[in-house]
Amino acid sequence: MVCSPLQNVQPKPLILMKRIRQLFLQALLFSISPFFLFAQTVGGKVSGAKDGQPLPGVSIILKGTNQGTTSDMDGNFKINATQGATLVFSYVGYLSKEINVSSASVINVTLDEDAKNLTEVVVTALGIKKMPKLGYATSTITSDALPKTASPTS
Repeated sequence: MVCSPLQNVQPKPLILMKRIRQLFLQALLFSISPFFLFAQTVGGKVSGAKDGQPLPGVSIILKGTNQGTTSDMDGNFKINATQGATLVFSYVGYLSKEINVSSASVINVTLDEDAKNLTEVVVTALGIKKMPKLGYATSTITSDALPKTASPTS
């Protein structure tokens, strides 16, 4: 049997389609790879600066994005971030703090109390039954009216 050299040659449209597919896959690989190469999981613990107690429910957001997480009951958190990104930590009653992500995979953060935001206390009476002869009122109590004791007395 004699083989002709034309039997092993593929038609030009088929070669062109394979080449286009190969170039498309290479472009896709190079456009996606920076996100996977530089992304890292960053974790740590968030605590109060005054007493060192863990802060549950702290909001941790990647600045400029909508990606974020919250700290668990022990103040621990984990988030995927790229090196050089900025994490914003915020919690009610505390000053927000911005931390730049470095090559370290553990970031422990302490938040300082924001005393200016803690000027009011609202006391409510949840779970009481309304009585027809009982009236309700609101009043303001200053810190001077409260007893200043270090511990409860018996």
